[in-house]
Amino acid sequence: MKKQNWSILLTITAIITGFGLQFSNTSQAGVSGTYPGAKLPWPSGVEKYVTGDSRTHDINDNPLNTVRHALDLRFGIGENVLAIKPGTVAYSGFDNGGGNLIIIDHGDTYCSVYAHLSSRQVYEGQSVTQGQFIGLSGNTSTSTTTVAPHLHMSVFKKVSTKCLTADRTQEIAIHFNEIPETAPKVKRELVRGDTVISQNTMSPITSNRFTSSVVSSPTITTSAVNYTVTDTNLNGKYVYWQMWRGSVNGDGGMTWGGYGKATSNSITFSNLDSAGDTFAGVDYYLVTSLNPIVAGEAAKRRTSCGTATGRLQLCDVKRR
Repeated sequence: MKKQNWSILLTITAIITGFGLQFSNTSQAGVSGTYPGAKLPWPSGVEKYVTGDSRTHDINDNPLNTVRHALDLRFGIGENVLAIKPGTVAYSGFDNGGGNLIIIDHGDTYCSVYAHLSSRQVYEGQSVTQGQFIGLSGNTSTSTTTVAPHLHMSVFKKVSTKCLTADRTQEIAIHFNEIPETAPKVKRELVRGDTVISQNTMSPITSNRFTSSVVSSPTITTSAVNYTVTDTNLNGKYVYWQMWRGSVNGDGGMTWGGYGKATSNSITFSNLDSAGDTFAGVDYYLVTSLNPIVAGEAAKRRTSCGTATGRLQLCDVKRR
């Protein structure tokens, strides 16, 4: 396991402290002006609702009086999240406050942050385009105990030319290209209660394929689902996975996902569910690929798909 850089993690906590219902009621410093040219972080043609804006009301409609500029957006678990502008991934990891978290450096003294994801599908140092699929929405970390699934995001100004030295006092108002459906229907900063339709066209997914020698092997125990993928030329490649199970005893359906860089021709992902014990008699559907895996692939409940997809994906199912 990669050794944690605690100085970076502490800085990231400063950036995302205040997510969900943890917004402070007191005024805080912010960056003046607006950030233009961004497109909404979900696919074109879809309408979504702003559930909190961190300035006037939080996600539970508690009144606020801040000059912050973060947004809470209504997302279910496992929906596609897109980059709002081109850039380079400055951070892709897990944080106690923001859960699965991605920060993108846009190369223009500003960075965007996307929090509470169920799956991260980009890695640090990777270049991304506007509209590129970067992960799946979720309810990870503090969000799980306070509010419904949602996407928390903001844009903030770098400090000393770096994303990870900033904090939430550097947030700036985002003027997305899209015009709200709610009055006033002009280009402006979004607020709680707004509905808006995205114009962010999702970029094509890459089409890397496994070889005919590939083998995928899921295992399941009382405590975890594990997944091993072996191929003749896997070493050095990024391997992506997604897992889904249906609703069980009132516990709603769940989607998980992630990625890893193979250091040999075999890679094992451990404890994929990361949510306590597995359920007996329940099917866990898995998909793996050499390409990022968009929303809903594991939920198709395929037990095999290598031949059908030309080895773009492998599909498995495991039951305890």
